[in-house]
Amino acid sequence: MIDNFLTICERIKKELSIKKDKDLIGIIGTSQPTFSRRKKENKFDYEWAFIINKKYNLLAEWILTGEGPKTIESLKNVDQREDIQDDGHSINNAYVECYWQNKFVRKVSLIPGKKYIIEPLNPKAKKNRGLNVELITYNFKEGVQVLILNNENNKTRKYLIVDPCDLKEI
Repeated sequence: MIDNFLTICERIKKELSIKKDKDLIGIIGTSQPTFSRRKKENKFDYEWAFIINKKYNLLAEWILTGEGPKTIESLKNVDQREDIQDDGHSINNAYVECYWQNKFVRKVSLIPGKKYIIEPLNPKAKKNRGLNVELITYNFKEGVQVLILNNENNKTRKYLIVDPCDLKEI
């Protein structure tokens, strides 16, 4: 479950050894009015978590919930033998085996920082097909968080949450 705005901010400030909101605002690159509005709404912007992830290698899931591995490095050391079954995917902490209509299609290694192309298992699915992306972090309950690499508007980063089986290694 995603924590409230103040809890998330305090977690980040503690981890980054900063004391003031204005320092956090500078790190995430937003304005004071936007930050104040989000604080009042009690809604921490997911994109801010991704920005902190990219700058400091803190995983977005940990930033938002305080649960799971904290950094990409700690994610690489997760026990590889723990298998979980979830929605037709055989999931290991490092990869997912993907099935379409009960037939094995591919195995996808989930490595933060690795580059993929979005290729949904469903041949009729067209949304985001062909986008080059970089894996940021993964949470099997919500999907994997990726950064679009071939974004025409290079001034802003665009993030998506996709099914891990929609990724094809390149």
